[in-house]
Amino acid sequence: MDSKHKKLLNALLKSKKEWTTAQDLSIITTFSVRSLKNYIRELNLIENDLINSSKKGYKIDETKAKRLLSGVKTNLPYSSKERIRIIIKKLLTMQEVDLMDLCEDELFVSIETVRKDIFTARRLFREFGIQINTAGFVISLEGNEQDKRKILSNVLFEEFSENILDLSAIIEAFPDYDVKYVYDTIFESCKTRNIFVNEYSVLILVLDIIITIDRMKHDFILPDIAAIKEIETEERVLALDIIQKIEGHFNVLYNEHELNEIMVIIASNLIKTDFQTITMDDIERYVELDCIKLIDSLTTQLASYDFIDITNQKFLVRFILHINNLLLRLKNQYIRKNPLTENIKISCPMLFECAIALSDIINQKTGYWVSEHEAAYIAMHIGSLLIGHPSMKEKVVCVLLFPSYYDHGEKLITQLTNFFGPSLVIQKIITQTEEIKTSIASIDLLISIIPISDFYELEYVLVSPFMTEQDFNIILGSVENIKQKKKKSRLFEQLQQISNSSIFFRDIPFKDENEAIRYMSEKMIQNEYAEKSFCDEVLKRELSYSTAYGNIAVPHSMKMNGKKTGMAVLINEKPILWGKGMVNIVLLFSIEKETRSLFYDIFDNLIVLLLEKQNVAKIINCKTYEEFLNGIINCL
Repeated sequence: MDSKHKKLLNALLKSKKEWTTAQDLSIITTFSVRSLKNYIRELNLIENDLINSSKKGYKIDETKAKRLLSGVKTNLPYSSKERIRIIIKKLLTMQEVDLMDLCEDELFVSIETVRKDIFTARRLFREFGIQINTAGFVISLEGNEQDKRKILSNVLFEEFSENILDLSAIIEAFPDYDVKYVYDTIFESCKTRNIFVNEYSVLILVLDIIITIDRMKHDFILPDIAAIKEIETEERVLALDIIQKIEGHFNVLYNEHELNEIMVIIASNLIKTDFQTITMDDIERYVELDCIKLIDSLTTQLASYDFIDITNQKFLVRFILHINNLLLRLKNQYIRKNPLTENIKISCPMLFECAIALSDIINQKTGYWVSEHEAAYIAMHIGSLLIGHPSMKEKVVCVLLFPSYYDHGEKLITQLTNFFGPSLVIQKIITQTEEIKTSIASIDLLISIIPISDFYELEYVLVSPFMTEQDFNIILGSVENIKQKKKKSRLFEQLQQISNSSIFFRDIPFKDENEAIRYMSEKMIQNEYAEKSFCDEVLKRELSYSTAYGNIAVPHSMKMNGKKTGMAVLINEKPILWGKGMVNIVLLFSIEKETRSLFYDIFDNLIVLLLEKQNVAKIINCKTYEEFLNGIINCL
């Protein structure tokens, strides 16, 4: 089984309904209904009667499903994705592949099925500048060796990302090679030269080196180039040391071209010295001039976010070193993957958007396109600077009713402050119930040690004078309840502020994201939320980086040049093709620079909210703008 099969099984197991409809499954899994049917058919081939179907929907045999998920594996590549990986690996390790042999000996499917898989693989190869040639039943590849290695690394990385990239995963992928020796050699060589190295960088380096060894062992060697006389840099000395040991251990020979490639990989992943010893005063000794020039623009962008603290000097050192290595990778067209990209994108959408904005600046200043994987690394760096959205710092203002004030009141304040921190603001202590009326307008919570007989329109908690654990829990419940009410109220007001019924759309059968963006952009322009250039700017942003998050898409321009911050809403029961996925909800934003904090707050709240499948299902059922507003608030 592959990851999609497992995702479908888990969705059916977690469904509380006896029968789950195809529409509900589509929303939960983000698969199209057509794909769902294919996956169910494939799973029933693996295990007979695993998933039953009827007019009511689908029902799973829990015993069989749990047995499969607990470790029963099949050696047969049932899914198209698995077959394509096998085809790619086969084509990369052999000069020619016989289609008939592939079908009969390895894939166990029809030639027509494999031809469809090859058609899909052809598109992937094209992205790497490689062409698949077909002559009768014989297929072969045409392209340079460097590009072939890149696509092999990409395929292997996809496999690792479905689980975890660790040393054991690389060992399993290359059982014929002493992977541990390469790993140990890199660490020992770096330690000898006082070069800082982290675990993940070493794993990437190990994977690239093992791929190189495997390719050379199969006589797929980079064309040699004339040796270039150059200064013995630390990277070159380190590369020569590692390669000399690898050549002796694996009985391979690196030519000058192979040597240069490994030097690029090393320089792109390692830092020359322990970054803890570097300061902003001497940073220019360790990075290139073009990096220094770029940093000013990047830090200016970071400073524009009110929830990021850009004054941290240690961060700046690490960030500059990272950007320096990133530029080196971009110059040498070295692709570095990140297994946490999707997780970061989904769990920290606003942080990822910050990284995308920085990536766009790098593209504008250097001409190099920064991948989503590299943007995710940038997000990991700037995440350490988060000081939290102002909206996330909801404070609850309270008054203490404590008739026998004196020492007990002061102790109570200390206890509450220590327990709740800045989230609970104690405005004052009052000693008589008559004083409550004068405080109502400015407080959210009344904490009292005596019962209150009169009715007041505010949250009220009765506690003991000595604050037991139960008292703290009661207050905590009230504080969280008040914060949730405030959040709902704030979000409702914000949504009313940036949207209205004239830019709310329902069930429009757009062919793809381009049609949807053009239509919604035109409506935003007509309603004076944006300038005429808005549509082109949004399409440009979407072309560079998809704004799809599961079942929702949040297209917007990189530029904050909107006439006012606004949000157009599209809800489609039948999903729209959006990049490589399908979406049911589209939120198109225009952003005015002066009110950008409003966008940040709403953007983060809505994405996190709508990544919950049950919330998507609720919103898809909203027929009007008013239902949409109330539906969002009810999801909180």
